[in-house]
Amino acid sequence: MRDFFARLEQIRYDAVGFSVNTVNAHEAVMLAGAVKLSSPDTKIIFGGPHVTFEYARLLADHPQIDLAVLGEAENSIAPALDYLFSDFTGDAPPGTAHMARSLLVKGEGVPPPVDLDSLGLLDLSRVVNLRHHRDYPAYPLMTSRGCPFNCAYCASPAFWGRTYRRRDLESVMREVRQAKERYGYQVFKLEDDTITADRKRLMEFCRAIKHEGVRWVALSRVEAIDQETVTAMRASGCYAVFTGIESLDVKVLETIHKSRNLSAQELEERVDLCVKAGMRVDLSFILGLPGETTATAAGMLEFCRRIKSRYSNTVSTTFNFITMFPGTELSRRASELGYSRVSIDRTESLIGPTWASPTMSAGDMWRVFTTNLLNYSELKYATK
Repeated sequence: MRDFFARLEQIRYDAVGFSVNTVNAHEAVMLAGAVKLSSPDTKIIFGGPHVTFEYARLLADHPQIDLAVLGEAENSIAPALDYLFSDFTGDAPPGTAHMARSLLVKGEGVPPPVDLDSLGLLDLSRVVNLRHHRDYPAYPLMTSRGCPFNCAYCASPAFWGRTYRRRDLESVMREVRQAKERYGYQVFKLEDDTITADRKRLMEFCRAIKHEGVRWVALSRVEAIDQETVTAMRASGCYAVFTGIESLDVKVLETIHKSRNLSAQELEERVDLCVKAGMRVDLSFILGLPGETTATAAGMLEFCRRIKSRYSNTVSTTFNFITMFPGTELSRRASELGYSRVSIDRTESLIGPTWASPTMSAGDMWRVFTTNLLNYSELKYATK
């Protein structure tokens, strides 16, 4: 942070942009205010998923923000900058918003979807020092944007328009080679919402990246995990998979639009496939989903205990607290579903429950969360 302000003092940037999500929104607002104090003439631009859904409130409450860029920015940032530095002359470009004399001004329409293959490769060294692998142990690689699914707790459908756009795989491999040669990376973290959404493309990706001799991790729907995909992924360098289980209750899964025709036993079998192939697995659950109770949560805990009793060193389980992210169906329906806010934690569920449901209190969630941690610790100790 000190380096940033020293550079700001030295260079006097015309504009500083912030990529804002819900977790870092408070810090972004505070940092933007500090930039304005240090350099009043510097323009502040906010973008990202949180801004896309909360721009009106952010602009009204925080005058240090000069302009908001909504949604994908590649097709709108150039006209947005022209508009900003013309002192807002003419009509606001699509995909932008700002305040003028205490009134909200928003550009009409939306920019066209970004052609991912037209973007070229970024020189990320101008943004962050990727040679310090301690800060960035895995290179962030995105091969697609969007997700074909419609999970009620996720903002991806609203942000991307429920589209699923894929980059040309040769372009992806050029980026992999650039990261290896320029920054020395051998480990990649796929930032796709789910690389396994398109099975045919997954297999093509595995064949392509296998030739690069790197290691990689990815997110996957558990339904997409089978012998064929696991074999191909492991052979091409994948060493860990993160998958969202969320709940084991059929009705809860139906409510959040994540139904799957898999029993708990079949879920365990998919974990077995990954572990036996030599891959780590991270299973993620959400506490406080609509209809989840202490009884159904107890079933999740027992499921996790069984898994970790067999694979304590290769399988991890994470329990997350329900969060009403802006743009999600759950956020829109929170009141209807009977949720009540129990904390104003600005990091939104990173350190504790912020919402309680009619069937699960904040205390209930804490007990399940800590029980999972204790179970994990006990099992780790028992296997030493």
